[in-house]
Amino acid sequence: MRHRFLDEDTRGQWWAMCLGVRPRKEGDQWRTSVFERETMLLPVRWKDDWPIFNKGNPITLKMTGPNAYVLQEDKAWKDDFTSDKLSLGWYRKNFQPESLRVEAGTVVWWHYTCYASIGIALRKHGDKSQRIVRFTSPNAETVEQVIAEKWEVKFIVNCTEKSYRFGYREVSDQTREEKEDIGAPFTGMMLGLYSFGNMEPVLTPAKFAYAEFR
Repeated sequence: MRHRFLDEDTRGQWWAMCLGVRPRKEGDQWRTSVFERETMLLPVRWKDDWPIFNKGNPITLKMTGPNAYVLQEDKAWKDDFTSDKLSLGWYRKNFQPESLRVEAGTVVWWHYTCYASIGIALRKHGDKSQRIVRFTSPNAETVEQVIAEKWEVKFIVNCTEKSYRFGYREVSDQTREEKEDIGAPFTGMMLGLYSFGNMEPVLTPAKFAYAEFR
């Protein structure tokens, strides 16, 4: 428990907010949670001018407190990019690259040394260029699949308890699975969109049709 913050509500109840990491065990080993540091709220009472957190009990994922309740939120959403706010999730896009040095798609990002991406790019094939879907793993290994020149592509990131499955849908599905931990980040895993050029600007627009989570 780190970065504690104490506050008193309007009913005279004291609370503490802190950062914590949920434990995750696989077999005999403890693995880093993909959520990394999360904000936790726990009740506080005072005794002899000293704070007692959570009634002296260990901090857990689920705790109780005076007048506390569980916030129920809708976990499903869809964003068609008609507003100024962006969301994260499933992506369908159309990108017609004109250079071998540009790529656009979706990424699962932990930090700058550990991320995996799947996107649309070009590769050289004889005297011609092929439009491809390229999956890049956290170890910088790539898997490429030729796709149609003009069709839209739907990217899918399936988040499971132990891994992430990357896929795309054109005519048939292709998936790859990654579950590597590299480095020690402070923030949790993030999903996002990307468009980048290697030593050159991206001049071709990457058009994302929608993002959906379910």
